[in-house]
Amino acid sequence: MTELDEFDLEPRLSTLNCPTLVLVGRHDPMCPLPNSQRIAEAIPHAQLRVFDHSGHYPYLEEPEAFRTAIDTWTREHFGIG
Repeated sequence: MTELDEFDLEPRLSTLNCPTLVLVGRHDPMCPLPNSQRIAEAIPHAQLRVFDHSGHYPYLEEPEAFRTAIDTWTREHFGIG
């Protein structure tokens, strides 16, 4: 077993017990949409937000949509935003 083998935390995602928002660009070559979908499905009650016109940097590629997604989510979960 290598350090990289131990780095995979995906099996432990189901133990998270906190509000979680998973953000992904639809065209992200480094963390493709199916990976983010799998992450969001593994975390209880997680929400997935897909930015249709972005790659790996939706905060740069769709800054207004990104800001709105963060503001909406934090308002819904924490009453701030």
